[in-house]
Amino acid sequence: MKDIIEPVDTDDGLFHDGDPSTGAEGTIVYAKIMNALQGGIIDIQTENKNILAEAKMKLDSSKNNQLITALKALFLGNEDPRIDGVLQKDKNLSDLNDKNAAKEALSLDKVGNYSAIQQGGGTEMKTNKLYVGWNGAKLIAQVDNTALGDIFYKNNPPTASQCGAYPVTGGKVNGEIWSEVVNNFRIVSDSTGAFWRFDGSNAYLMFTNKGDAKGGYNSLRPLTANASTGDLSTNHHFRAGGNVTAGLSLLAGGNVQAGNGTGRLETDGNIYGSVWGGFLSNFLASNWNNAVYSARRGGQQYQAGSGTGQGMTWESPAGCFLTGIDTNVKDGRGMGVYFRRFQLMNKTGGWWEIGD
Repeated sequence: MKDIIEPVDTDDGLFHDGDPSTGAEGTIVYAKIMNALQGGIIDIQTENKNILAEAKMKLDSSKNNQLITALKALFLGNEDPRIDGVLQKDKNLSDLNDKNAAKEALSLDKVGNYSAIQQGGGTEMKTNKLYVGWNGAKLIAQVDNTALGDIFYKNNPPTASQCGAYPVTGGKVNGEIWSEVVNNFRIVSDSTGAFWRFDGSNAYLMFTNKGDAKGGYNSLRPLTANASTGDLSTNHHFRAGGNVTAGLSLLAGGNVQAGNGTGRLETDGNIYGSVWGGFLSNFLASNWNNAVYSARRGGQQYQAGSGTGQGMTWESPAGCFLTGIDTNVKDGRGMGVYFRRFQLMNKTGGWWEIGD
């Protein structure tokens, strides 16, 4: 490339026009300056032409952007030892000598080395502006001018009321609670669990083994309700602190007890209680051998009248009672009476007669 052209040989190194009114002469243009100008222009054109040739481009007088196009093709996105230190676009800034210094210069060091979250661009997403910030206590969000409120995360979980959930501390439920799990509604206390089980046929009150409160049920079935008949049953003792009323028959597979077992109705119909000194059957056997099981009249007996002019006084014997009067006599003083003994039967079938 040619050296820089020397300025024209004037006091100020500039060309001047002549002025006939003052007699001032214009700057004389010598061949030296014109040749220098021509040589410089040709030199610049040659340099530019060589750039186009290097980019494998031909001169086109109808275009005035060929030089910049050639430079882009030569230097942007291509390895070239002649432009050491120049960033290449296909490197996406990976060819920076000091990435940390570059991030600090662009204030990117305050963001951290994190993947960015893109707003918009996804399915059904709009181009609104999304803001996420810290209000001094928790993260909050805003879209354009609309505040959205809290962002929930591990250290700022939502409350039960904020998400319509039942609180773990308990509370009111405004609707029915139901489940399709066979075992449900478990209560755990003192390392034992109690829960309800419904298998489609029967509903059971179930217990777990001690030490396995959250495990399966054991063999106990303290209460069973049949879903078809409504029958309620238990294979264990049933104790009532108050009255037990039954609209239908009250059935028991074993004894029916009262007074915590001090009194009971046995399966054979016998009754046990302190008032009998044990079983009622034993009490009756010991104390009621002569109890009346039946009664009848004894054989007929007759007491005739005096038959004389004198009357008489007579009373039926002990244990007897009058059964009739005999009036078939000529003289009324001869009327007689019929009487019989009163006989009773004990449980062994023996008969006896009562006295006075």
